[in-house]
Amino acid sequence: MSKKHTRQGQTDYHYDRTGRIESCRNQAYWETLQYDAAANLLDKRRNEDSSTDNQNLVRFNQLLHFRGLQYTYDAHGRTHSKQTASGTQYYHYDAEHRLTEVRIEKLNCTERYGYVYDALGRRIEKHQIDRAGKACNRTHFLWDGLRMIQETRTDRSKSVYIYTDESGYEPLARVETTTGTEQKVLYYHTDVNGAPEELTDEDGHIVWACSYQLWGKPIQEIEHSQIQQNLRYQGQYLDRETGLHYNTFRYYDPDIGRFTQPDPIGLLGGLNLYQYAPNGLTWIDPWGLWTYNTMPTIDGFQKHHIIPQQLKNHNLIKAAGMNIHSVKNIMYLPTSADAHATRTIHNGSHKPYTLEIESQMDEIYKKGQKENWTQKQYETALNKLINTRRIGLRSGKTILNKNSIRPSKGC
Repeated sequence: MSKKHTRQGQTDYHYDRTGRIESCRNQAYWETLQYDAAANLLDKRRNEDSSTDNQNLVRFNQLLHFRGLQYTYDAHGRTHSKQTASGTQYYHYDAEHRLTEVRIEKLNCTERYGYVYDALGRRIEKHQIDRAGKACNRTHFLWDGLRMIQETRTDRSKSVYIYTDESGYEPLARVETTTGTEQKVLYYHTDVNGAPEELTDEDGHIVWACSYQLWGKPIQEIEHSQIQQNLRYQGQYLDRETGLHYNTFRYYDPDIGRFTQPDPIGLLGGLNLYQYAPNGLTWIDPWGLWTYNTMPTIDGFQKHHIIPQQLKNHNLIKAAGMNIHSVKNIMYLPTSADAHATRTIHNGSHKPYTLEIESQMDEIYKKGQKENWTQKQYETALNKLINTRRIGLRSGKTILNKNSIRPSKGC
């Protein structure tokens, strides 16, 4: 697969038979990766040494060494330490396995940082800990459900985040308030996986830009003004003090493309409890929990593919680079009128709906072919179709089959 970017040029991706990305190459960057049978990254340089046993690199799906990094784990399988060229990070957790403190031992100093959560497990504060053990340099976070919508810093400046749709995690814009009531709007430009690549002001000038390696580690980050942009993969927030991404219910390490803690939902999340996804380009996990197969079952509801699974090989899906099981393509629909007041009832097969969606996708793909669309344009058009259909299913205006028709209420 290839994608074209006006600033970064063309990037080529090569996959193995299981859908994992083996290599990525563009004009400024080239990376190749190796995996073991459980989808753990292997250090190619070490692996080529016949005297090196892979068990010394990965044990119980816990990565011990990778490209100069060294990791240790505690009895619960949580990352206990990470040793880098600049120092060693030590991680401390509470009884709910949430990261509460990081101590960073450097050559000439020690830094400490703390993290606070609410009753729902959402992080509501991060701060630095001074030598006296007191919190300073606080950042507070405000949530709407499980989406972070605002951060407020010590200097009282704040950022409000706006997303592409009311249930999505792909950022659209950011409203900055610095002093008093003065505000300015910045706009996100994202990759196919929803990760921000550029941030522009009202005049279209780039104020921030970043390119990434395969699993989200920055290759080059440019700040054209005093704007710090910390959103990464959908649902992730970069902690610059550690380099980790806060991912709602876990932390993600872009250096190794995996989580620092085992999946809280256990084997429901897959056989490898540390794996982020088969690949980071077309899959997302905004909570550090979900794929279609791991979304929890809700009594009275069924998980519904807005773009039906039968269309997973449609040319539009391929052109957009979308994973049919992506969370953005899934919604819960009631199995009876009693379960929800407005949503379309999901009960039985829905061939007419599938044919209607297929017809719309055919038209979109034909238009894209005629106008020589980029992958991003195909993705935007497909997301628009998904969002439109989601609205119809939420309101009950979209009918799947005869069982979707709600019984009329008497006077």
